[in-house]
Amino acid sequence: MRACSGFRCHTDVTTGGEPNPDHVEPTKLIHSRGVSYEITYRIHRRIVRRRLRSRAAARDAMAEARTQIRAGTHLAPTEARITLAAYATRWRAGLQVAQSTGHQYQLSLREHTPVDNL
Repeated sequence: MRACSGFRCHTDVTTGGEPNPDHVEPTKLIHSRGVSYEITYRIHRRIVRRRLRSRAAARDAMAEARTQIRAGTHLAPTEARITLAAYATRWRAGLQVAQSTGHQYQLSLREHTPVDNL
């Protein structure tokens, strides 16, 4: 993996700046499982790195991130995470199982997770 050469190698795109030209194109990474392409950008003083299987997919992901950032709808991966309670509630609501099975799932969730509102 290529290391940053300077203190501010990734321009903060929230200030209207564009990423450093060295990081506009996806970086090709060769590893034991094959080849992947990494995109890197900075938003809200955090560096976001994503690895994708193809150069085209990496370019598309970078373009999508820029579009979302400019529109104000981008969520950094840490902001997009949901809690276990929210996931379990969504999962439970989407199940299509017998009522007794759903009840057993709910009891198991209450027993094995530290969540009060399931």
